[in-house]
Order: sequence, then structure tokens, then C-alpha cells
Amino acid sequence: MKQIDKYYHLSRGVKSYSASGKTSKGKAAYFIYLPGKHKAYYYSASDGVSESTVKSSFQKSYPKKAIKEVNLGWYQKQAVWEVTAVNADGSYCYAIYKFKDGQLLSLVDKL
Repeated sequence: MKQIDKYYHLSRGVKSYSASGKTSKGKAAYFIYLPGKHKAYYYSASDGVSESTVKSSFQKSYPKKAIKEVNLGWYQKQAVWEVTAVNADGSYCYAIYKFKDGQLLSLVDKL
């Protein structure tokens, strides 16, 4: 990647640091680094779904929850998006979506 647009951090069993940006040809891309495993993964945008797609999907499914943050990272041996949201009562909700196809993997609510 030549240009970094955003940084992410996720720690769900495996700590990961990620970035989204553009290649030298202007194409969107993602990079995920697992410091504890000394491994890195590079994905072009066409390899999965975008942050905005995940946000939109979450908002359609859970319109009463306010999104606070979205992070790209690593969970169960795959790239994922994690949405952190707040309920009307102030409790938190966490949703994890597969990067590859945007499928919901996990939802924990009312924390």
C-alpha cells in the first residue's frame, strides 16, 4: 500500500493491527498484522466487503443501536470486521462479520 487512510486495532483472542488504504495504482486495499504470530495478510478490496458495507448491514439489522466504532482485525483464523455499538440503555453490543463475505459470525449484546 502506498497510502494509508485508516488504522484499526482488534484483540479477540489474537491481537491484530490493521490498515486500509490505496495501492500505487489507486486501488483500495487492506493489511492485517498479527504481532504475536509474526504474520501479515494483504487483501485487495475485491477480496471482501468494505467497512461501509458492514456498517450499512449492521444498521439495517439493528436500527436502534448507535455504531461507535468499526475495526478490522483477526478472529478465528480469518479477517473480520467488528462493529461496536451502544443500545438506548447505554449497554454495549459487539458484532463480528467475516471480511470475505460480510456474514455475521457473532453477536454479543447488552454488555
